[in-house]
Amino acid sequence: MKLIAMFLLLGPLHLTIHAADSGHYLTPIEVAASLKIVATTFTIDDTLPRRTVTTLGTIQSTSASRIEAVVVEINYFDAKKNLIDTIAQPLHNIMLEPSSKLSFRVMDEVAQAKEAYSSQTIRITSARSRNSEANEQESFLNSAMLERLFLIWGPMLPLICLFIYWAPRVKRQDSPHGRMLMLIERQNELLQRQFTILGRITEAVEAMPLKSEGLRGEP
Repeated sequence: MKLIAMFLLLGPLHLTIHAADSGHYLTPIEVAASLKIVATTFTIDDTLPRRTVTTLGTIQSTSASRIEAVVVEINYFDAKKNLIDTIAQPLHNIMLEPSSKLSFRVMDEVAQAKEAYSSQTIRITSARSRNSEANEQESFLNSAMLERLFLIWGPMLPLICLFIYWAPRVKRQDSPHGRMLMLIERQNELLQRQFTILGRITEAVEAMPLKSEGLRGEP
């Protein structure tokens, strides 16, 4: 039974993961046709001990699909157009909606002195496309997963709450420590009753002489 429940629970998760991974990596021709790098700048911070170069740019997508997993290659040149440094870096958390623009920033340590950097070129080496059908399928599977989770765990929630409520009590009664606590509680109840009875007897005894003296004083 537990195995069946785990299968029903993990089944939607597997389908959701499969849907999340759906799509395909663009070919170089598709990348060149649908993605462009525009408005690029770079600055160099030569403050020791860590000298860095920072490149800013904007990706323009003309694709009808969502674009993600973008990897860019940045080449830096000196004044004579000689390649002096290069950076290849994935753009994490970058996801372009269909026909949209998105800015990015890349930072890394420099390999040359600040004066050597004169210009840069940026190209997209790889990216992944996800069509709207896959996105709708993922949304549908997420809804189906939530519905299945509710159908599986909904009837079990009252039983789980009941188990949480009764388990400590049953455990306390069955264990030697629990039985000792129960005996102490019963003993305390008996002592409380005895104290109550003794208190009533004491009150009755104290009241009896007063009644006798009253009788003797009458003519």
